[in-house]
Amino acid sequence: MYKHCGKQFQREYQYAGANPANKSLILIMLLRNCGIRDIGTILGVSRYSVLNCLKRNASLSQDKPRHTYYPSLQMDEFWTYVGRKERKVWLLYAYSPDYDEIVAYVTGNRSAKTVDRLYKKLTGTRVGEFCTDQ
Repeated sequence: MYKHCGKQFQREYQYAGANPANKSLILIMLLRNCGIRDIGTILGVSRYSVLNCLKRNASLSQDKPRHTYYPSLQMDEFWTYVGRKERKVWLLYAYSPDYDEIVAYVTGNRSAKTVDRLYKKLTGTRVGEFCTDQ
């Protein structure tokens, strides 16, 4: 006797969040800096599906430089808040325009200590020039 559950031989996925093709698109879009809500709207999945995919695949992201030499690195920062606007968090990052790559990043407050942590992540990497906006 066979049960008809409607799941074993689906021709197409009833929920877009379960589709493996959408899961790989979610990762690509996250890496290209698309927002979580935008990804959900474009692919027709919930924000929670996007966040769960991000959590499951967080170990795939590299937090180390891919190359040993970068002709130029652009250093910049931006802030966001966590939960409430009073909880301001800064993200400092080093970007390589030559390789279109975020080479290193750190979060913290806007202090020299946080900048030092960013430079430590670049240890062993040769850089031709650092560019900043002062």
